[in-house]
Amino acid sequence: MYCCGNNALKNQEYSKAESYFKRAIKKNKQRSEAYSGLAKTYLGQDEDDKAENVFLDAIDTQSGNADLYDACFQFYLDTDQTLKIPELLDDADDIFMPEML
Repeated sequence: MYCCGNNALKNQEYSKAESYFKRAIKKNKQRSEAYSGLAKTYLGQDEDDKAENVFLDAIDTQSGNADLYDACFQFYLDTDQTLKIPELLDDADDIFMPEML
């Protein structure tokens, strides 16, 4: 599903890409690449808020998934939203730092 989503995205077939990425997420909710692909699909359609919510919603339900935080961090870098990174990192610290202590 993920590869099909990437191919559809590359061809700017956004509705197909969205469907493939959503199916990939349903199949494996922990796969951060599928969330990134879905976010890129929304960005390609100028739906920036929807793209950001892909990550924020996933992090809300999978707060222990470090790969999702990394993907969201990269999303903020790629979309020049670096001011949102400190808040994301604060949330990650609250979750991951107790495990390291």
